Amino acid sequence: MLVQVLQEIKTDAGAAEAVEALRSIPIDELRWSITDFTVRSLPAGVRAGVAPLVIAAS
Repeated sequence: MLVQVLQEIKTDAGAAEAVEALRSIPIDELRWSITDFTVRSLPAGVRAGVAPLVIAAS
């Protein structure tokens, strides 16, 4: 469900808001929901913000 919501973000402002919200959750929960594979399916703005978080959780 989370990935689907993130995939629907179309604006830079929306991407920034989503990434900021994801930074507020525990890193282990983020890693459970978003994998390296799913990062590639995200819009560029979201992917740029989420990828470093996923790498940090690895």
